[in-house]
Amino acid sequence: MKEMTANQRWQSLKAGESLDRLPITLCHAGFAAKLAGMNYRESFNTADKLAKRELTIYREFALDALSVSYTSVNFAIRHRSKIKSPRESAPSVADHALKSLDQVDQLKVEATSFDRDISQRINLEALDKIDGAVGSKCHPCYCISAPFTLALGIYPAEKMLRATRKDKEGLHRLLRFVTDRVKEIIERAVQMPDLNFFIYDPVASGALISPKQYREFVLPYTKEMVDFIKAHDRCVGMHICGDISNHLEAIVETGVDMISLDQTVDLGQAKEKVGQAIALMGNVDPVRCFLQGSPEEVSQAVEDCFAKAGDNPRGFIIRSGCQLPVDTPVANVEAFMETAIPCAQKAAQNWP
Repeated sequence: MKEMTANQRWQSLKAGESLDRLPITLCHAGFAAKLAGMNYRESFNTADKLAKRELTIYREFALDALSVSYTSVNFAIRHRSKIKSPRESAPSVADHALKSLDQVDQLKVEATSFDRDISQRINLEALDKIDGAVGSKCHPCYCISAPFTLALGIYPAEKMLRATRKDKEGLHRLLRFVTDRVKEIIERAVQMPDLNFFIYDPVASGALISPKQYREFVLPYTKEMVDFIKAHDRCVGMHICGDISNHLEAIVETGVDMISLDQTVDLGQAKEKVGQAIALMGNVDPVRCFLQGSPEEVSQAVEDCFAKAGDNPRGFIIRSGCQLPVDTPVANVEAFMETAIPCAQKAAQNWP
């Protein structure tokens, strides 16, 4: 088969059509920043630096996905409540806009807030620069935290988790507010053609909430977010840190096209549970293999992942289990790519 562009691979995967090889990607922001001669924080400062970070790793390793991110820190800056006097700097973990869920109804969003949303502007300008440099060769993704995690921008995590038991009504009001704001963020981003989305939701980890709590406080709002994106015919992926084995069936109900699995999740078991319904991504250990291992150990881990999930009925994307450490040896990423490409080609021969 003729070699495809990254964007063609993702579209074929989503449509269940033949492709030259399965996609290959990484959770790479910190590593890519160092590769581009920047520290992690610096790489988010301007659109030029953000684009440089992503284009550097693309040119070095030809990954099938490039991305920018909108997190709870960005959300905290933009949705500063008028309950507190505004400041120029971002709030610390102990200085969120809300001290109590009783204050949710007092949150205000000014009509001009999006014009002052520096993070959104940097992200969209960077995506435009990336598109101008590589066009349809790459698969651009906007990574946005899900409502349950994004809420940390205005309410502390420990209080929010406590509210799942002590103040359910107040927490639902907070999540309603955040979900409405997320949809406004997406509405502006989705105007970019070919832009796809990836949802991060670390606070929904199985280590922090139960399957029952996931269904009550995460599933309905994430599904609304996914439905809003897919109404624009875009691909949607998701990553949740930690062991989410007990959340998998509920995650399928959100409607995402693929789920990225942390290294703590067994790919074979995930395939048995939900492989008929969703594409799987993962899950080479970012610390034990990428950071601390040898190139040979990374290659073996890639082969093991394909052995477990390369024949997943809805497709498989090899990826790191979570964020690559900044100091990951370049030789280990080279070994990842050198092993992943033939494995992905072989797996594609029997898919769909």
